[in-house]
Amino acid sequence: MDISSVRAALNKAKGPWYPKDHQGPGFYAIFLKSSSQLPGIDVPRDGLLYIGKTEKGFSARDHFQPSCGHSGHCTARRSLGALLSEQLDLKPKPRSRRSIYSRKSHFRFDAAGEKRLSEWMQGQLYIARVPFEGNVSAAEAMLIEGLRPPLNLTIWDNPQAGLVKRLRRQCSDQARSFFSRGARVA
Repeated sequence: MDISSVRAALNKAKGPWYPKDHQGPGFYAIFLKSSSQLPGIDVPRDGLLYIGKTEKGFSARDHFQPSCGHSGHCTARRSLGALLSEQLDLKPKPRSRRSIYSRKSHFRFDAAGEKRLSEWMQGQLYIARVPFEGNVSAAEAMLIEGLRPPLNLTIWDNPQAGLVKRLRRQCSDQARSFFSRGARVA
């Protein structure tokens, strides 16, 4: 199967987000709806934004409604939030008090911002989910390299990675200053 056939299959499988309980490995693709825009990002005609994998099942890697309740463990969600931070008035904060020292690049948004981000995602994005019993890490790498989604920041020489990383770094910096403002992580 060639990469254009895989892209066509993912496009055929894409649809609105809904909770999915599939247990086991697989990969997923996140697409921007044709009527939507993502500030600063050149999006391919079919809207493909991100390819990800799961080893434990789709509910464990749900970027639209994360099981932990925030963006702190969701790479694509943090990238989307960084890009939409001004538009959605998102307020970055540390994932936890401990993460400010151990995982400085990990942040989340305040509860109201997380809700706005989830609503934006559910209204503006599609998702395709594909259960996969083979080597899901190798399949994910092959798909990223072949399909070149703009929010995948590794595996391929992404010309848009610099912008996304810069905006994520700004959110991380804001999150690190969170405690100096006397705030508490809920």
